[in-house]
Amino acid sequence: MNAVSETIFSVFLIGLIGLLIGRIRIKGISFGISAVFFVGLLFGHFGVELPPVLQSTGLVLFITAVGLSAGQGFLQVLRRSGLAYGAICAVTVGIGALLCLGLIALWQMDASLAVGMLAGAFTSSTSYAAAKDVVAASQEAVAAMAAGYGVTYPIGLICKVLFVQTVYKKNGAKEEAETVKVAPLEKGGCRRLDPHGLIPLSAAIIGGLLLGGVTIPLPGGVCFTLGQTGGPLLVGLAIGQIGRVGPVDLTLSPGAEEVIKQLGLLLFFAGAGTEGGKAFADILGQWGMELLTGGLLLVLLPLGIGYFLARTVLRAPVLNSLALMSASMTSTPSLALLMDISGKKDIAFIYAAVYPISLLLMVVVLQLLLL
Repeated sequence: MNAVSETIFSVFLIGLIGLLIGRIRIKGISFGISAVFFVGLLFGHFGVELPPVLQSTGLVLFITAVGLSAGQGFLQVLRRSGLAYGAICAVTVGIGALLCLGLIALWQMDASLAVGMLAGAFTSSTSYAAAKDVVAASQEAVAAMAAGYGVTYPIGLICKVLFVQTVYKKNGAKEEAETVKVAPLEKGGCRRLDPHGLIPLSAAIIGGLLLGGVTIPLPGGVCFTLGQTGGPLLVGLAIGQIGRVGPVDLTLSPGAEEVIKQLGLLLFFAGAGTEGGKAFADILGQWGMELLTGGLLLVLLPLGIGYFLARTVLRAPVLNSLALMSASMTSTPSLALLMDISGKKDIAFIYAAVYPISLLLMVVVLQLLLL
C-alpha cells in the first residue's frame, strides 16, 4: 500500500477496533466511540502516525453538527431557566479550573498535563482539541496533554455514569422532572437545498472557521481566538436557531446529523490517540498516582458541588439536576443512561441548552489556563 492507503487503512482499523470495544457493556457502562481514542493511544505507542488534518476535520464536523442540532432548543430553554442553569454550569467549570491551578501549583505539574487532565475529567474532546491548538508547536506539551486526557477520561466517564445511576436509584425514581418541552420547528412548505442538509453544514463550517480566526484582545495584552471549535459551534447554534430562511430548511436531516457526529468523533479520536500515544507510557510512569488522584478530584468535586447547588439553591428536581450536571460536565453517556433508566426523553432539552454553554466555557478556560 502507498502512504495514503496506509493512512486510510490505519484510521478505519483503529475506528473498527475502538467501536467494537466501545459496544462492550459492563454493569451498564460502556465507552462508546471514545474507545477509539484508547485504541489510538495503543497504536501511537507502537509508532503509528496520522496527519493532524484528520483530527481537525473530525472535530469541526462534530462540533458544527452539535451547534446545528442544539440551536433551537438552546434559546428556548435559556429563556426559561438559562440564567440559573448557566450559573450552575459556570460554577462547575470554575471549580474544575481552580482545581487545575491547584495541581499545577502544589504538585509542580506541567500546565499542559494538568489541562489535559481537566479536559479528560470533563470528558470534553472539544476543549481538549482547543487547548491542544495552543501548544501545537511543542511536541512535548502535546504528548503531556494527551497523556493527562487519556488517563482521566475513563475516570471521568465511569464516575459520572455511576454517580447518575446511584443518585437516581436512591432519590429520583419516584420524582417527576419539570422539563422544558421545546416546540418543534414549523417546516410547512420548507424544502432542503440538498437531501441531507450538507449545504447549511458547509456554510456553518466556513463561517465558523472565519469567526474562529478573529483575534479578540483581552486585558493585559493577551489575545484570544475562538479557534476551530468555538467558531463553528457559535455559527452552528445561530443557523440552528434560525432554522429556515423563507422556504429553505437550514437543518440537518436526523440521519445525517448522527452520522456526521459519529464520523467526526472517529476521525478526531483516532488522530488524537495516535498523537498522544508516543509518550503516554513515559508520562504515566512519571506521574502515576498523581494522575489518578488528581483525576478523581477533578471529576468528583465539580460534579458533587454542582449537583448540591442545583438541588439546594435552584431546588431543581433530581432528574433536572442530573441532566444539568451531565451537560455541565459534557457527559453524553451519563445523559443516555439517565434517559434509559428514567424513561424521560425530554430531559435531553436541558442537556441541549446547557451543553453548548459548557463547551464554550471549557474552550475558553482551558486556553486561558495555558497562557
